Amino acid sequence: MPPYLTLKNNTYYFRQSIPAELRPLIGKREIKKSLGQSYPAAVRECKRYALLADNLIAEARTRLDAMPVDPLSSQGIRRTHLVTLNEVTPELETQLGNLVRASLLDTDRRKRIAGMTTEEFEEYGEHIDQAITALRKQLAMGLVEPMLESTRIFLIGRGYVPEFSESDWRKIAYVATQANLEAYEGIRKRHEGAIVGEDKAEILPSQFIAQNASKAVATTDDTISWQMLYDIWDKECERRENTRASYLAAMNLFSAFCSKNPTEVTREDALAFRDFLRDEKKLAPGTIANKLGFVGTLFATGRDSPTLVKRLPENPFADIKVKRAQRGTAGEKRQPFTDAELKMIFNSPIYTEHKRPAGGAGEACAWIPAIAYLTGMRLEEIATLTKKQFQVDAKGNHYIHILDGKNENSADRDVPIHPELIRAGLLEYVRSCHDRLFPKVKSKDEVQSASFSKWWARHLDRLGISAKSKVFHSFRHLFKDLCRNARIEDAVIDQICGHEPGTVGGKYGAGRRVDVLAEELQRVIPPVSLPKIMVK
Repeated sequence: MPPYLTLKNNTYYFRQSIPAELRPLIGKREIKKSLGQSYPAAVRECKRYALLADNLIAEARTRLDAMPVDPLSSQGIRRTHLVTLNEVTPELETQLGNLVRASLLDTDRRKRIAGMTTEEFEEYGEHIDQAITALRKQLAMGLVEPMLESTRIFLIGRGYVPEFSESDWRKIAYVATQANLEAYEGIRKRHEGAIVGEDKAEILPSQFIAQNASKAVATTDDTISWQMLYDIWDKECERRENTRASYLAAMNLFSAFCSKNPTEVTREDALAFRDFLRDEKKLAPGTIANKLGFVGTLFATGRDSPTLVKRLPENPFADIKVKRAQRGTAGEKRQPFTDAELKMIFNSPIYTEHKRPAGGAGEACAWIPAIAYLTGMRLEEIATLTKKQFQVDAKGNHYIHILDGKNENSADRDVPIHPELIRAGLLEYVRSCHDRLFPKVKSKDEVQSASFSKWWARHLDRLGISAKSKVFHSFRHLFKDLCRNARIEDAVIDQICGHEPGTVGGKYGAGRRVDVLAEELQRVIPPVSLPKIMVK
């Protein structure tokens, strides 16, 4: 079963524990939801609740990190990102010198405030004289080695990782030696009764203090922009590039539709945007829900900021309903192509007469369906393929390395190339490409294959395949059936298709090797052979 899915008394439940440090912020120890008694439905709902729970925990983590802590406490040290220093700049020399002098003079001041006996005063005076004599000799001779380790400790103690060349190490150690001598000369004047103040010049900042004193987002005026909300969201945690692109595209689309800044957006504006996506953009219900969710998440991120929450209204995108379209309803779920429909597709003029219709993006109209037929890859994965993704293992098996996955938690995978695709000429076509296999497949949307998907729907209609259950994704359903008919185990099919393993144990390890997958895939016998695909 998927993670967080449990079964009790014939009912499935989603259960995810909340980290102990976040429980006071969320107000509970565990997130628990009843998912009913249908396993397939429970799996779908479990994944949805897992995403919601991850967002809830991430938001709580952001609020926790925004709370100031003792910079030198274990928590402060743990959440500080150490800054790497690669060279000794004049600014670093000045700041380190000021830090060394200020530290020694402050230690001396505290010692005198605490008081000394006559004996301690005399011993301390001898120590000062000996230190000055030694430091003057070291400075005169350039003997900086005794100061190297203490300088390194100074830098590390301020939250830095020094990675200097040998010459830079000598330079910074010389600065520290000089600062030590200047400090001790000031300490001796104090020992003689003179007043020596402590320089308030800028010292090397502590990263522990700089990063932990406050995590709140500062604003200079009353204007809150969408870009500001996006930047806050983007800095919460590591984001995949395709995730950033999706959120940014949704944000730009809404800001173009509605010129208001976030503080002025109303529920009516959000609902009007939903209708615009449905009626004007003609987007699918799932895509509409995603875009509304993306913009709503940016809004919610702003409301989690202590400095912005009072200036933002309640999230106008929360709980907006998106009605499902007729296509793809329960009675007409996506179905695999039949053998007769495959013959219609691969005996069309695209393959028999080398036609390349307008909207089919050149060679894409021939190769994208063929690749989907015998790899089970998603349309977007195929549409964005590049030449370097086609690789060969040590045993000579050709495969496609799929970059990233459809979801935030999915990983890269390797898909072996079926012999029928090689016979059809796929490798020859790949060798003829420069970078992208299908550069003419592009869209203004963040989904590059959006325009091709619309063309494919029109193409099926022209072929007489008009059932609403038959879409491009039907190839993926067909591929899974072909693998099952070849008696390939589900775990192998899931690995090739990029589906999450159904058990906890299935998530261990890197999966089967390419040669094992290739051997399994050779058992798949296509019901309709691919023609030799000639490049026009």
